[in-house]
Amino acid sequence: MAINKIICKDDEKFKMALKKIWGCSGGWATAVCPHGVVYAMKFVLRAENPRDFVDILLSMKHQPNIVVIDMANMVVAHGNKRKHKMFHPHDGMVTAPTDENVALVQKKMLRISFPWIVNPVAEKNADQDAHPITKSSIHLCLFDRFHESNTKGEKEVLRRITNIPELHGVFNSQGAEQLYSSRKYDSRFLNQMKPLLHKAFIFGTKMSIIPANIKQNVEQVISYMRVARVVTFPSARVVTKCYHPVRWL
Repeated sequence: MAINKIICKDDEKFKMALKKIWGCSGGWATAVCPHGVVYAMKFVLRAENPRDFVDILLSMKHQPNIVVIDMANMVVAHGNKRKHKMFHPHDGMVTAPTDENVALVQKKMLRISFPWIVNPVAEKNADQDAHPITKSSIHLCLFDRFHESNTKGEKEVLRRITNIPELHGVFNSQGAEQLYSSRKYDSRFLNQMKPLLHKAFIFGTKMSIIPANIKQNVEQVISYMRVARVVTFPSARVVTKCYHPVRWL
């Protein structure tokens, strides 16, 4: 905060700081599942913003039913402008944004169940946007646990994971943060690079992410087998035989 105040007050220092970061990278945005498998990455030349994450979601053949991010409200506002009802119903909230529901959240009494999370069953009125795995056309956008208080909007409490019993206590909402933490030095070098060098860095990152995805898939299959004690566990077959490459934007 002190550095920001100094830069804002001193035009010369502001110009010097801007000159150093101008033309450098803004890092990278990712789509990561709770198990740590990277499904998509986008390298950005400016600071990350909702547009980058909406670009990733729109590039997918099937939009995930639940998106967890640290700027959920901004992603919804931008996404619904670019695609009609990208997040619906209730603008990606777990239920209608009424005063009664907000009061229930504040009392920690609101519980909205989505059975298709653990037991996919085709909806009676599902439209063409229904996900082929979950069979649901609902698209939620929620805050991760560490950033639930990012917004001052009173009704944004309806974007909390704790409102959904199928996710509360079992869903890892920090998959992307854990990935960034494991590659913090890579991000530091990327942020200092000029666009000319990005191609080499992207290729190197791709060659390291793909083996990491395969390793993560194998570990997940083994953990399933230990729990189920059945070699022909359905999810294991899906993970091992239907591996999808990372999408690069």
